[in-house]
Parts: sequence; structure tokens; C-alpha cells
Amino acid sequence: MWRARNSACPSRAREMSARAVQHSRPPMALVAGLAAAAALLSPQQSSRPDYAQQPLVSERLYQRVRFEADGTGRRDLRVRVRVQTEGGVQALGEITYDYNSAEETLEIDSVLVHKVGGTTVAAGPDAVQDVTAPVARLAPVYSDLRNKILTVPSLRPGDTLELHAVWLRRTASCWTSASSSTCHGAAT
Repeated sequence: MWRARNSACPSRAREMSARAVQHSRPPMALVAGLAAAAALLSPQQSSRPDYAQQPLVSERLYQRVRFEADGTGRRDLRVRVRVQTEGGVQALGEITYDYNSAEETLEIDSVLVHKVGGTTVAAGPDAVQDVTAPVARLAPVYSDLRNKILTVPSLRPGDTLELHAVWLRRTASCWTSASSSTCHGAAT
């Protein structure tokens, strides 16, 4: 229990002690909510999430970015995704990656589809198209923006897709990704 030090008035110390105890108790609504949630969770429920109904499951998503002192760099992307439904096939049947052709190159090194039966299908170089980004048609100032469109061969539910892509930065400027942007070697 909290007690006031060097208090000249004992009744004031008791009042402050009661107030401290009152504020240290959890609100009854919180206690009731936690008790209700605990009652709803059965002991048989698994602590592992069930992904059986998801269209695809990412088994590995690895991205490594290396910045050099001169502002150039390299970004490696390795992905392994298990396709579980026809919706997953539609989502991964054609994959688009963006890059800025004035400052970087993009190579899709390998695309493998591991079939349910144990066979593996590799995508050839003809599975990748290099096209102008749609925004460049509307705003010509973005004409350096390009898309690599990968058409994944013979993808079916139950298959696993593995791919490796590499972006090589030739000039010093800003690197961007979906989640953040980092400038290295350029004035910002």
C-alpha cells in the first residue's frame, strides 16, 4: 500500500493511500472481457493458424539489399509460395515487377514450379516480357519506368512457385520499395 512520506497529516496520507489502491486495480470491464475471451477459447483449439482456405501461402520471402559507397547497389528477391486454390493460380499466373531502366536493370534469374507429383517445370526466357509501364503512356516524363511481366508456366493448385529476381542499381539515387524508401549516395 502506498504511504506518503513525511506527511504531517495522517488523514491526508490515508486518503492518498486509498486513491493509489483504487487506481492500481484493473477496471472491471477489462477483467470481465478477459474472462469472456478465455471462456470462448476451447482447450482443443490449436495455437497454429489454419491456412487451408487461403489461396496462397508464402513459405519464404527473402529480400537482401546491398548499398555500395558509390551509391550503386543490388537487391535480391527470393520467393517460395504454395498455391492452394484456383484464386491463387489467378493471382500468381502473371507477376509484374517494376524497375527504372535509366538507373537499374532487372533480371529474373530463375522461375521454378514444383508440381504436386514431384516434377519441376522451369520457365524459359520467353516467359518474361519487358514492357513500358502503363504510367508512361499517360505521363511521358516517366518513360524510363519499365515492367517485367512474368507468365508462370503450368501453375495449378497444390504447386509451389519459386523465383529469384535481381535489381542492379547503376547510378547513385534513391532506392524505393513498397514499405519504405531509402536514399543513398544522393542529395535529398
